[in-house]
Amino acid sequence: MNNNSEFFDQILSVEIIKSEIKRAIFLAFSFLFLTLILLFSSSFFPEKLPTRFFDDVGEFELRIVTLGLLSFFTIYEFFQTWLLKYYLKNKKVFPEVYRYISSIIEISFPTFSIFVFSKVIDIPIYGLHLPQVFFYFIFILLSCLRLSATLCLFTSFIAAIEFGILSRFLLRNSLEMDVSPIFKNIGIIATKNIFLVFGGAIAAFVTIQIKKQLKKSLIAMKEKDQVLHIFGQHVSPKVVNKLLDQPKEFKSELKNVCVLFLDIRNFTKFSENKNPEEVVNYLNYIYSPMIDIINEHNGLINKFLGDGLMAIFGAPLEDIDHAKNAVLASKKIVEKVNELEKRNLIPPTKIGIGLHEGQVLTGNIGSSRRKEYTVIGEVVNLASRIEKLNKNFDSNILISKKVNNLLETEKGHSLGQIEIEGLQQKMEVFKIK
Repeated sequence: MNNNSEFFDQILSVEIIKSEIKRAIFLAFSFLFLTLILLFSSSFFPEKLPTRFFDDVGEFELRIVTLGLLSFFTIYEFFQTWLLKYYLKNKKVFPEVYRYISSIIEISFPTFSIFVFSKVIDIPIYGLHLPQVFFYFIFILLSCLRLSATLCLFTSFIAAIEFGILSRFLLRNSLEMDVSPIFKNIGIIATKNIFLVFGGAIAAFVTIQIKKQLKKSLIAMKEKDQVLHIFGQHVSPKVVNKLLDQPKEFKSELKNVCVLFLDIRNFTKFSENKNPEEVVNYLNYIYSPMIDIINEHNGLINKFLGDGLMAIFGAPLEDIDHAKNAVLASKKIVEKVNELEKRNLIPPTKIGIGLHEGQVLTGNIGSSRRKEYTVIGEVVNLASRIEKLNKNFDSNILISKKVNNLLETEKGHSLGQIEIEGLQQKMEVFKIK
């Protein structure tokens, strides 16, 4: 789980920067559009604009002040876009403090806008009811793209503080004026502040939900990649789909499995007079149907051993018929090899297969860079040694008593108690026709 969290944090940091780039581009072009519209309108159609738009605010016209304000925010957002792309390109961590500074700068746009317009209207308090107030909510909504609930709340609190200070200032300048009480109603103005904070809380909630869904999706993708990486082409697509439907970490656990060892007889002699390319082509050709057969019977090819292979039945997914499936797969493999030989598609080939069933330790072995799903236990060693007995009995398939006991029909023929290398006691072995 820690690895998944680290993976999510790494991906999230990149996705946040990408999201902020989109946000900055949107704001930059929005400010640029407003700047160009205002410049064009005031230059060519001044009569279409309110006359007060050309009144002075201090030493400058409201038009010039507004254009300057829009130009500043346009340049700032383009600069922020460049800065974010720089950090993304160089794979650097974007300073968190800068996000908070940026939040303060951006949320100040509606505050300055209301303040400037309040200077040229008859009653300053009317500025608190201008459409510019809605800009606060736009910036709070856009803060969701920063994928930080804290920043959403911070943005809304700054908006509420700035609007509160501005409200106090404009109220004080309008006290002596004849204004309808509703415009000076503290409750109504305070309600707007409350809605600003509430809007931030909603944005924070949406952000948290987005992050949860994003994390869930990214971890699911990683788990899928892990399954495909661990099992790759060694397991049937049907089994892979089952694994993906039941995502889990493949921790070490005890399982009852049937282990299959297969060996191509006299391979060394066969390959003596062949060049490497001929040997590889032969192995690929003969392994191809074996892989299909093992896959069809829910087996997992764990290792290719040059002139042989090791397969597991009953792991990683439970299979109550693991022994039966292993025997059926073995018989079909022998039949397929005989068929290819009769059709002269391969040179004379004899194979030996050994099966043993029992409890093993299954799981991933390796490091964080390279892992392999495998099984460990005496069952594996005994299956390998049973396979070697095929030379002594001129057989193709030999199984242990434990495997034979699990077969419902077509049980093997007992060869009696056989000495097995590494075992003190003899072991009963059965031959499958």
